[in-house]
This record gives sequence, structure tokens and C-alpha cells, in this order.
Amino acid sequence: VARTLHERAGIPSLVAFGPVPGEQAAARAVVAAAAGAAQLAPSTASLAEFLALLARAAVFVGCDSGPMHLASLARTPVVAIFGPTDPIENGPFPGVPNRVVRRDVGCNPCREGCPSRACMREVQPDAVAAAALALLAALPAAPARGI
Repeated sequence: VARTLHERAGIPSLVAFGPVPGEQAAARAVVAAAAGAAQLAPSTASLAEFLALLARAAVFVGCDSGPMHLASLARTPVVAIFGPTDPIENGPFPGVPNRVVRRDVGCNPCREGCPSRACMREVQPDAVAAAALALLAALPAAPARGI
């Protein structure tokens, strides 16, 4: 997704991570796979710092998670990837520009997930990048948010 956003629109990506063991290593792997189109987000020591980072973003791309809801709270346009959860129940806050990317695999939303994670594996990076580009194109012209 980061490579596509960079190639098609010159948009750099930041990859955030939290304090859970393994998250920073996963973020570093994403940055490495992005081949120069992404870098690690600056470390945030508090929720307020993370919200400030989100508020400067042009768009947030992520799954149905706490950070997605925080981006929505910060009024940052959101591309939300849904798998086992229901976007009608758990989508971004009303009034926040957003796109939901989800693939129906027949058993979702199940609200529990499963070992095969078929609903998440079926979401293609090109679909996520296309949603982000379409969302950004639909936004009214505004001063750049910074990242």
C-alpha cells in the first residue's frame, strides 16, 4: 500500500507501532517491504502525542482497531480495513471522511476471527491503496496536513 501511494501520488507513509512486544519489529518489517516508501513513525510517549501525530496525517490506513478509532477522533480521513468485525457497528465516527475495505467470504462478520483469517487475507493491497487514493481525491482542497 505504501509503495502504491508513493508511486501514484507521491504520498509518504509512516508506520506506527505500540508498546506490545513484537509491534516494533512488525512495523520495521513493513517499512523494509515498502522499499523506501515508508518510514517508522516517531515514537509517541502518550495518547496525546499519538493523537497529535494522527491529526497531522493526510489519511490513516489501518484495520478496525483502537488507532483507527483514534484517527477518526482526530478527524483524520480513514481507510478502515475490516475482516471479522462489522463495519456498520464498528466503523469510523460519523462525519469523518472514510472508506471501508472489506471482502465478504461468507462467514464474516463473525466478531471472533479464526485461525485461517480468510476475510483478512482476501483484502488486496491494491484495493486498500485505491480506496486511499479515491478518498484523498474526494476531499475538498485544504492546506496540507503534514504527513
